[in-house]
Amino acid sequence: MWRHASLVLAALAAPAGAQAQTVGSVTSANQQARGTPPGGAARPLSLGLGIVQNERIQTDAAGTAQISFNDRSTMSIGRSSTVVVNRHVYDPGSGTGAQATSLLRGALRYVGGDVSHGGNATVTTPVATLGVRGGVASIALEQQGGRQVLKVTNHYGQVTIRNSAGVFTLSRADMQVIVDGPNALPRPAGFADPATMTLFDQGLASNPRQSGGARVKPSDAAMARQGVRSPRLGVEAPSIDLPAAADEATRKGVEGERRRVF
Repeated sequence: MWRHASLVLAALAAPAGAQAQTVGSVTSANQQARGTPPGGAARPLSLGLGIVQNERIQTDAAGTAQISFNDRSTMSIGRSSTVVVNRHVYDPGSGTGAQATSLLRGALRYVGGDVSHGGNATVTTPVATLGVRGGVASIALEQQGGRQVLKVTNHYGQVTIRNSAGVFTLSRADMQVIVDGPNALPRPAGFADPATMTLFDQGLASNPRQSGGARVKPSDAAMARQGVRSPRLGVEAPSIDLPAAADEATRKGVEGERRRVF
């Protein structure tokens, strides 16, 4: 009995980070990229490292990271960014769950998995809360004139933007909106500027001297030998039919414009 009681007390006294549930793992990391589990110390991110709920991820001016979650969604985190994985619950049997992430500074790209297909994936920022449904979204916070400005690009699928000014939906592929503050309406939506998206992609990708944490730097030739093609978005290659999804999103976007969505 005393042994059982000792084990219970030891479990209660263990650090919160040690008991937290692993919700995903690191699939790419360039230093400095660090993760801080709840109740734990900051640690460098490395390939294969487990990510837990409420873990805070921070990158510096040279750091990037990519996380693969249990529902097969991925999140690429750009340089000089702070992201918190608030919640990730997933039932592989039913393919349902919920995911909540906070972007406090910087940029990320979210590629939806099973959870997002049910409309249960959110990204909260100081400007607005975004709901991502079944697609890919690029999200960035920028400092402009002493305030944070939110830029949201819907590559396909649907993104809902909610703040104190109202609720707005992007359902057309490759459309972007800019929101100037938590009380502001989005500026008129338009197609994402290619030059802007190139800069965004560069902020997520490894620089020429980095390898994403791999011991041997991957090359285009090595990827081709493994049958891996260049991803459409320049950073990650989701395991879904991108052209078909884009066509469907565009079709819905055209219909949605009649319902006063962007």
